[in-house]
Amino acid sequence: MTLRKIIYAEERGFDILHDAWERLVARTPFPSPFITCDWHRLWWQHFREGNLHLVAWFDEEELVGLAPFYISDGSAHCCLRPVGGIEIADYLDILAVAGREEEIYNAFLDHLESPDAPEWTEIELINLPEHTLTYRRLPQLAQERGWWAWTRIEDVCPVVPLPETFEEYLQLLDKKQRHEVRRKRRRLYRFASDVRYHVVQPHEDLQSAMDQFVHLHRRSHPDKAAFMTPQMEMFFRDLAELAMARGWLHLAFLEVNGEAVSTLLCFDYNDRRMVYNSGFEPEVAREISPGVNLVVMDIEDAIQQGLKVFDFLQGDETYKFRLGAIPTYVYRALLRREPLPPEFIHHGKTVLRQEREGT
Repeated sequence: MTLRKIIYAEERGFDILHDAWERLVARTPFPSPFITCDWHRLWWQHFREGNLHLVAWFDEEELVGLAPFYISDGSAHCCLRPVGGIEIADYLDILAVAGREEEIYNAFLDHLESPDAPEWTEIELINLPEHTLTYRRLPQLAQERGWWAWTRIEDVCPVVPLPETFEEYLQLLDKKQRHEVRRKRRRLYRFASDVRYHVVQPHEDLQSAMDQFVHLHRRSHPDKAAFMTPQMEMFFRDLAELAMARGWLHLAFLEVNGEAVSTLLCFDYNDRRMVYNSGFEPEVAREISPGVNLVVMDIEDAIQQGLKVFDFLQGDETYKFRLGAIPTYVYRALLRREPLPPEFIHHGKTVLRQEREGT
C-alpha cells in the first residue's frame, strides 16, 4: 500500500494537521500529552529554532504517521531535531499507528534519502519511551541502509503501578518506608492545625494558582530557580491554560494553616498521572516534609480517581523509588551519514553494547 507524504514547513501546518494529529495520538502505542499537536505547537511558539519540517503520511485521508522535526543549522552540519524540547518534553517519538510502525519508519528513511529532505548529516531522536519500537527498530533499519546509528539510555522514568486501594499501595512499600510515610503524615498533622490538600478546579483563578506554583518552584532549589526563566515561566503559564482547557491539568497544593507549602503540576492522561514539575517551601521542609507528604496525598488521590499508573517522569531521585516506583527508561537515538565523534561513544555505551555485556 502506497502512503501519501506531505511536508509542512510553516507553522500553519499545526492548524492543518490538528484534528488528524489528535486522532493519530490516540492510535499510537503510548499516547501522552507530549506527542499531541497542541504540545508541539506551544513549544514551537515559545522556543522555535531553525526551520519547521513536519512530515506526515496519509493512508487515503487518514493520518497514519508523523515525524515532527525542525532543521537546526549548525556551523559544522545540519541536524534534524524533534519539535518538543529535550528539557521540557519527557516523552517524544515518531508517531505511527500501532502495528504500522515499521512501515512508517521505512517511509521516514525513504524521505531522508529523497530530494524532498533537507541536506543533513545527523538525525537526533530524544526521550523515546521504552513502550514504543522506535529506539530499537529505526536504528536497525537505518544500519541496513548503510548508515551509522546508535541508541543509548537517556534517562529513567520511575513509575508506580497503582492498586485499587491506598492501603494496598502502602503494603507495596517495604516496612521501613511504610513506617516513614505514616510518620511523616503524623508529624504534618501535629505541626499544623489546618491541613488541606487542594486541586485547582476549572472555575478557579488558574493564573493566581500559577503564581503560587512558580513561587514555590523557584523557592525549592537554586537549580529550579535558574530553570524558571521569564521565558520558561510564560511557557508554563500557557501550558497550564492549555492543559486545563484540554482536561489534562492536575495542579495540586498542600496548604498548611492557610499557606501553600508544596505543589505538583501533573497531567492526567490515558489512565496515568504524570508528575511534570513541583515545588515546595524549604523553610518548613525539616518539620513537615511538604514535598513527600503532597506526593503521597497525590498518589492516594490518583488511586481514588481510578488511574492505573503514577508516573514520576524523568529523573532518578531516591524518594521516587522509596515511594514504590519501578524504573522504566527513555532512549536517545542518532542516525548519521558518518560515524559519531569519539567523545559520544566515550561518554555513553550504546544500547546494543549494553545488551551484549548484560548490563
